[in-house]
Amino acid sequence: MDIEEKYAVALAVICVILWAASFVIGKALGSAPPRVTRTLVPVLALVTMAIFATFVAIARFNVKG
Repeated sequence: MDIEEKYAVALAVICVILWAASFVIGKALGSAPPRVTRTLVPVLALVTMAIFATFVAIARFNVKG
């Protein structure tokens, strides 16, 4: 298995973990007041973006080509 394939599998695992976490957070926020939802959703979006950006930076550093 090439390093590119390992990063592709790792990205798939990260996506599944984020999907599962979003399901749990969605269930928890389902009964929350709108103010809480309006505050947390942008923060969670930034955290998700940071996770993907970190993964891409590590992958680009390690994969040559």
